[in-house]
Amino acid sequence: MGFSHKNLTFLDVYFLKTNTKNNKIVHILTPKTTVITAKAVIFYIIVNKVTLLHVLYCLSLNGNNLKLIFMNSKVFMVIRILLGLFVLVFGFNKFFHFIPMEAPTGDAGAYFGALMSSKTLTLVAIVEIAAGLALIFNKFGALMSLILMSVSVNAVLFHATLDPAGIMGALVLLVLNIIVLIGYKDQYKGLFG
Repeated sequence: MGFSHKNLTFLDVYFLKTNTKNNKIVHILTPKTTVITAKAVIFYIIVNKVTLLHVLYCLSLNGNNLKLIFMNSKVFMVIRILLGLFVLVFGFNKFFHFIPMEAPTGDAGAYFGALMSSKTLTLVAIVEIAAGLALIFNKFGALMSLILMSVSVNAVLFHATLDPAGIMGALVLLVLNIIVLIGYKDQYKGLFG
């Protein structure tokens, strides 16, 4: 019995398991806390042709009744530190240029030049360094990951429109940033209350 991603809502959360013998998804409806394995989520994404962000969003709507493998405290800590190191390295690289990068050309070069001459790139570097340290040491991580989202979205938009060949790093940054935001979701409740 198959199901589509439309069934995965905050009203009816399906917890997925994979049956390794015949490779079918078994789904059970339960409002109780349970753990979803990363393997089941990946299999669900492939079978139903949906994105990881869609699945994470739908699963996060169930609130405290859901314990997703990505939000396990140790796994979340690794993802948080990984994002922190990622942005810290690229923040420092904007000042010290220890990672060799080709100078952008054409429209991308003009845009990048405008960012440098207006000192916007310096501000981005400072935000990345502050966010990296905050995420690594878990001090003001929720605030800095929210602020970092503006850098993540702009990086993806820059690469999508002006430099599609280099979009992979920006997409990794955006996905890690979204996962960390979901991990800190309880700390944002006051903003919407």
